[in-house]
Amino acid sequence: HIMYPDFIIRKANGEIVIWEHFGLMSNPEYYYRAMEKIRHYRELGFVQHKNLICTWEEDLTDPREIQRIIETFLL
Repeated sequence: HIMYPDFIIRKANGEIVIWEHFGLMSNPEYYYRAMEKIRHYRELGFVQHKNLICTWEEDLTDPREIQRIIETFLL
């Protein structure tokens, strides 16, 4: 299964982090594909709050939230 993440980040310690932004979750077809994508990432060993960042549309309303995510998961 080929997937194209929004971002692939290599941290200073060499760890790979995938960042996906899901913006159209109110669309049922998009929602289903997003959940399938997360399931595939988990099968590959990428897990939220470890090496998979998932952001949602509401995360973009406050720039401090994006800064918090970067500080928590990437620095």
